[in-house]
Amino acid sequence: MRKFLAISVGVLLFVSGCFQPIGGPSQKPTSSSGSKKKGTAESSAIVADSAKSFAVERMTVQTETVEATELWRGHRDEIDEKARVASGDELRGFVAQRSAELITDKIAEMLLYQKASLRQTPEVEKRIDAYVDGEIRKIVTAKHEGLQRRYEKYLETQGTTLDEERATLRRQFVIAGFLETELRPKVAEPTRADLVEAF
Repeated sequence: MRKFLAISVGVLLFVSGCFQPIGGPSQKPTSSSGSKKKGTAESSAIVADSAKSFAVERMTVQTETVEATELWRGHRDEIDEKARVASGDELRGFVAQRSAELITDKIAEMLLYQKASLRQTPEVEKRIDAYVDGEIRKIVTAKHEGLQRRYEKYLETQGTTLDEERATLRRQFVIAGFLETELRPKVAEPTRADLVEAF
């Protein structure tokens, strides 16, 4: 459902012109010698090359602008994992495909967040901030042995910071709340016949 919504929103934005890519002329990714790419530096270079191939340095959706490199925040592990097993060309193909998915997802997120933010009251804002702080404590406890500094170092490897991660979690929670209150009541529950047919 999330992926369908993101794709639908992305297509509508491209057609309507709400999505405005800004950048230089399109460039094709350069071919590599086929050697295995390893390490975050090479992965970062390939992400940068991919951004150039899309001719997008930043994108604006209504009043909000995001840099192309921000799309990969929190997803660096995916590239590093792929870099361990793929040739340069294979890795570039993966990054290009994943970049397109991340762009579509980001457009949907930006639109939903902008709409959801219009309904936030100071009371709700406080509850959201408390929830986000709780989620960060859970992550630190479960994955980083209860040490916030270890979590911050991990975020650095992902090209982000604790404040940026807090903002991301906050956005996700705002969007989830908006979808729950606005869309779920409008989605018809499938009938038993529908479930049997799908199964």
